[in-house]
Amino acid sequence: IGFVQFHPSYDYTDFVEGLRPVKTDDGNQIGFERKDGVFKEFCERALKNFLDSKKSVETLQEEKSIEEKMEEFIANAIDNKTEFEIATGNKFYIDRTTEKSIVVSIPANEKVNELSLSKSELTSLLSTDKKIENGNDVKEFFSRKWRMQQDSYTIVLYREIKKIKAVSQAQTVQKIEEKPFLFIIDEINRGEISKIFGELFFSIDPGYRGEKGKISTQYQNLIEAGDAFVDGFFVPENVYIIGTMNDIDRSVESMDFAMRRRFTFKEISAESSMQMLDNPESWKERKLDIQNIPLEEIKHRMKKLNAAIVSETVGLSKAYQIGAAYFLNYANYADEENPFDSLWNYHLEGLLREYLRGMEDANEKFGALKKAYSNPQVSSEEE
Repeated sequence: IGFVQFHPSYDYTDFVEGLRPVKTDDGNQIGFERKDGVFKEFCERALKNFLDSKKSVETLQEEKSIEEKMEEFIANAIDNKTEFEIATGNKFYIDRTTEKSIVVSIPANEKVNELSLSKSELTSLLSTDKKIENGNDVKEFFSRKWRMQQDSYTIVLYREIKKIKAVSQAQTVQKIEEKPFLFIIDEINRGEISKIFGELFFSIDPGYRGEKGKISTQYQNLIEAGDAFVDGFFVPENVYIIGTMNDIDRSVESMDFAMRRRFTFKEISAESSMQMLDNPESWKERKLDIQNIPLEEIKHRMKKLNAAIVSETVGLSKAYQIGAAYFLNYANYADEENPFDSLWNYHLEGLLREYLRGMEDANEKFGALKKAYSNPQVSSEEE
């Protein structure tokens, strides 16, 4: 499960990808790096699960063994400051690693003294039965039109790791189950949808999930080889998106029709939210036992207040009814002499006055709402 909350300052670079400032190694200068946004990172994890679920246990076991051997080799090379040499005579050593890259330092190269090699590319080479002898073989293996500078360094590490025999059996792996990956966008209508999603308007459409919906993102030319989405971004088939919104919120734009038609809409009414009150976990999160809660009175006040909101006297729609989440705040004042008064004063009164602001006879309507809430008696029908 992934989660994000939209707001007016949220944009494409937060959600999909963008340039982010990074300090140089000496800490004296600032540069910029392309970084995946929260949704793209989530999709990469989902894609890995989707692809791994199609692999046999034997394949997963082999990949695990290769990965362990490679990581051990890299760690030893860094610790020992091992020097390597490419065909042209340039010497280099492994400086550090990131989640996706092996960063090598090339002291004698005046133009480019540091390169990032793809971990996933090196893993792919180590996993294949094809004959890999030089940089051209690396180019052919990845179906590239031209050789990359990194290929000359990758082939050296490939040869060194191939010489190593697995000392110990990798930990036994199990068959991976395909899982649904659920991405929740809270307050989805509080952000500028077109700005945040960009070209993803196309790829999130249920009819274009998977590689058939592949698109080039705004920073596609900066994506390194070996990235899961180096040939274009797509939303994996096991990703599901849920957006939550309160459509009566002021100062927010309505969701445009291009986005609306990509979602199924379901109203969560105040009445349907009442089941939260019967859930012991809802109260336990607020450090209160459900046995100590006057549930019937809370439900009664909630029903009466919501009935008054849509009554002819007040004249608001069902969209303005108060959900159970407000009434769970009773737990904050359970130890007070008049907890219902505190619930009204600190959580309900201000909201209801905002609802009625600018309306004719606002004070009279507010009085009707307060009266409905304040009546503590439970009717015989509710009993």
